[in-house]
Amino acid sequence: STVAVVEKVREVELGGGYVVRDVPAPHRFIGHSLAELEIRARTGVQVLLIRSPQGSTGSRDPMRVPSATDRIQAGDILVVAGSREGLDHMERM
Repeated sequence: STVAVVEKVREVELGGGYVVRDVPAPHRFIGHSLAELEIRARTGVQVLLIRSPQGSTGSRDPMRVPSATDRIQAGDILVVAGSREGLDHMERM
């Protein structure tokens, strides 16, 4: 699957200038919800999944499809999709 590939290589080309990328949560995202960050509105990038460090979520499966109210925690990895330009912009936010 694309997610399994992203875990190993950090980025997968989808074609047409779009990629799925594995991004460590930027420090300035920590403690904020996806709604507060407005990532999609500001960059066109969609957060597909959040991977949390083992044990930090209190569940056995640390990978989840986020809702707008999910808060980014230290150590989270965001699996995101969008244009290269949008993803680069998101990482600079």
